Amino acid sequence: MKEYQRPPKTLLRSAGHHRNWIDACKNGGPTVSNFEYGARLTEFILLGTLAIRAGKRIDWDREQMKVKGMPNLDSIIHEEYVPEWDVQRLL
Repeated sequence: MKEYQRPPKTLLRSAGHHRNWIDACKNGGPTVSNFEYGARLTEFILLGTLAIRAGKRIDWDREQMKVKGMPNLDSIIHEEYVPEWDVQRLL
């Protein structure tokens, strides 16, 4: 243990979520936790929740946004919205 040395810090450290976002807006740089990272993390977490609701392991088809062989889960993945809230209608 006496020879152990901590590895060098290689990850960019955040000054805080809001400060980091404001700095990125002002400077045009990326945030520490950008949308690409956040989207992947959110998808991962939601798939875990979907597997729990399914009660078994799922095989996710990212391109089709469906669970392979489980069409009964489509209604959970593609929930119907109130027509006034439809994002596509607003575009």
